[in-house]
Amino acid sequence: MKVALVNPPRSNDKISTACPPLNLGYLASYLKAHNPELDVGIFDGLVGDNIGELLEECKPDLVGITATTPLAYNAYKIADFCRSKGFFTVIGGMHVSAVPEEARAHADCVVIGEGENALLEIVHKRIMKEMPGQVVRGNYVRELDRIPMPAWNLINMEFYIASPDNPSRHFRFFRGRRATHLLTSRGCPRKCVFCHNSGSELPVRYHSAERVIGEIQHVTSHYGVDAILFTDDEFVVNTNRLWQIMALMRKENLHKKIVWACQARSDSLNDPDAVELLKEMKATGCKGIMVGYESGSPRVLNFLKCGTVGVDDHVSATENIKRAGLFVYGNFMIGTIGETEEDIMQTVRLINRLNLDDCGLAITTPYPNTALWKTCAQKHLLPDPIDYEALVPNTDVYNPKTVIASDTMTREQLVEVYTKAVRLIRRHRRLYRLTHAWRK
Repeated sequence: MKVALVNPPRSNDKISTACPPLNLGYLASYLKAHNPELDVGIFDGLVGDNIGELLEECKPDLVGITATTPLAYNAYKIADFCRSKGFFTVIGGMHVSAVPEEARAHADCVVIGEGENALLEIVHKRIMKEMPGQVVRGNYVRELDRIPMPAWNLINMEFYIASPDNPSRHFRFFRGRRATHLLTSRGCPRKCVFCHNSGSELPVRYHSAERVIGEIQHVTSHYGVDAILFTDDEFVVNTNRLWQIMALMRKENLHKKIVWACQARSDSLNDPDAVELLKEMKATGCKGIMVGYESGSPRVLNFLKCGTVGVDDHVSATENIKRAGLFVYGNFMIGTIGETEEDIMQTVRLINRLNLDDCGLAITTPYPNTALWKTCAQKHLLPDPIDYEALVPNTDVYNPKTVIASDTMTREQLVEVYTKAVRLIRRHRRLYRLTHAWRK
């Protein structure tokens, strides 16, 4: 039986492209582990694969298509094409789990939830000449180590590593290195209103420290990788596991072979005891941390972070990270429901106070099935019809397609405030760099 797993192409150039498709890699390895005779292929439209030509050449018995929200329209187009060719078509992913009824019109079968067990069930029924239900709810894998490593052999890693669009290479401390990313957990114990986790009932699960080390050893030995971005929603919060990972890095001398970076929230690093952890992170190769600060307004933070994070946490965490000698990249957002110009100026003042090594200032974007989306819908703040392709982590406030879900400012007002904020941040950062250079 031939199974083709597909990433749809992009229409929006704001979508990062050259990331190894780990989601499809996990599905492929899980299918092969349970049925080695399956012929599984991975086709990645995000990096330019001509999906139509490849599928016509392959003539698969089953096509599995993943769909994030910005790629939903193209996923549906591919699904329609597949059905017109007589290929049994399955579609899943975060977007489909949020709006399964919408997806049903385009596929023979729709998967809600995690894909591994659901796709395995569908493939088995097709082999047995049975017809699966049109909607299949995937039972999540409780012990994450039961899922084999991604099917790296089905992924052209050299292409992704060398691509100038590889987002892992954009960090200055990864430049000149062979970088890739790894995912070592699923879910997040936090429930930020803008994150997909706020609409998910799945528990947080982690790969064991031993499994993480095994994956690092695999990509270093097989592909010459020497820089890794851990893309877990929150890599630091499980401190016991992190200490275990770092101990094994030392034992296997990986801290001498790789550098790495990760994502975290400030409340995971705001305690004085975090300095010891951060110093060990640096000693084992960590170069930087991307911190989701989001806002410098206590009121806005209370909404976005459900009352779990404050400005003091941001300040303490940043001081701890800098004390350990690590690069700090800060993520911020403006245009949140209820946010005023003064709230945004509080964010600007915090950015300038923290003197981050780098930062991003995006427009708050609602995604289907998140708590933020539901609040926006209740307040009638979502465009009708909505353009899914415009729902990307966007800094282009000047683009008329960018979704503005604010109930306090018009698009024109937000553009004016955003322009003012960026100008103040850039002016301060120039002064900071000059002062910092003089001190050296």
